Amino acid sequence: METNLGEYRETVHYNNHSGVRAICSDCHVPHEWQYKMKAKIMAVKDVYHEVLGTISTPEKYEERRLEMASAVWTKMKASDSRECRNCHAFEYMDFTIQETRAAQNHQKAIDTGMTCIDCHQGIAHDLAPGYLEEYNHVVKKLAAQPHQGPIDVAGIKSFLGTQSE
Repeated sequence: METNLGEYRETVHYNNHSGVRAICSDCHVPHEWQYKMKAKIMAVKDVYHEVLGTISTPEKYEERRLEMASAVWTKMKASDSRECRNCHAFEYMDFTIQETRAAQNHQKAIDTGMTCIDCHQGIAHDLAPGYLEEYNHVVKKLAAQPHQGPIDVAGIKSFLGTQSE
């Protein structure tokens, strides 16, 4: 996990003018209990791969970067970037003090129903080659799926690579 921790330490979520720091769990662990439990179950897979050695070196991590990012993007897109919205909300943004491009893009996001991850895929971690194509695949895949309930046990088991019972 040193690779992603090092990347995070180079972002605005780690060092910024306001002195407010987001930690890993702020972005990767929801506040609401049912979503938090699902995230913790899903995190077992990352720990498993770290211990197994699948992502234990920078080279191995890079080989799986796009796959891991895709899983996070899928979760974030499906939840309307829930973890981002714990700290960031369009209704509390003052577009008059944002840079022009940011204000225009945030207004476009509101007008078109976009969510944070639609623009901010690499906000805390480096992006793999082919990331945009993969993100577009995530968006199409989610658009084709029927809406799931808040806890999808079969989806969790599938993600962890276990059989559904």
